[in-house]
Amino acid sequence: MPLVLRGIRFNRWYKNPVQDFPWLAPGELPGDSLADIAPQRCTLSVYLVEDNHSNLWRVIAALTANQTSPSHFGFALIDLQMLNSMGFKIVDQPGDTADSIVNSWHRDIVELSATRLLALAQTIQSHGATDQILEKEVHNWITRSIYSNFLDQQRIKITSERLRLKFGLPLKK
Repeated sequence: MPLVLRGIRFNRWYKNPVQDFPWLAPGELPGDSLADIAPQRCTLSVYLVEDNHSNLWRVIAALTANQTSPSHFGFALIDLQMLNSMGFKIVDQPGDTADSIVNSWHRDIVELSATRLLALAQTIQSHGATDQILEKEVHNWITRSIYSNFLDQQRIKITSERLRLKFGLPLKK
């Protein structure tokens, strides 16, 4: 069963929140974590990742090529079946990256109330996996996607001239 990926700031998802914040009660999350899953119009954007992670690099390359200055990329992975069994409504919705195949892996978690959002955060903390890909590896994955012609170079949002030259992209005017 696929996994669901959500980009996060890795340093907001503490492995031992009670140890890092002694005032937290067991099972509670630091409030900072919620900033990474802030919905837009009660909808949260996510991407499907194969359970063997075989397409993880391509999803991350597409997401980071959508940034103006890609660097480290933190993410959370949650089992799609678990979210379905918890009653989360997940719908197909094309993504908006420079990789058309990755766009087909995009989903929206919809109809998110504050209560459902908190349940999602708790699920990420207790059952999800969080990790971070360092900037050098992110750049390698973007380069791999460019040379594999997975990314539409006209849609890449990187603005840094240094990075555009590094990736062999035309400079933006």
